[in-house]
Amino acid sequence: MSGTKKLFQMTQQASELNAEGKVFDEIVEIIADEWNLDIDVAYQVVNSWWEGKIMRSFNYEEAFHSGY
Repeated sequence: MSGTKKLFQMTQQASELNAEGKVFDEIVEIIADEWNLDIDVAYQVVNSWWEGKIMRSFNYEEAFHSGY
């Protein structure tokens, strides 16, 4: 699985956890545990998602057909 796809899946999970009422620190810990990431890396991923710096939706089929 590509790094981009993993990142997207992590941010999808962060969105779902946030919708369930989890707070920032809980989301970081869950992402770190479930994706086997160092806590600092998980923090950076969640922080980027939290600040809206990571695209929240991505169409892999469209990207595949357009050559990206």
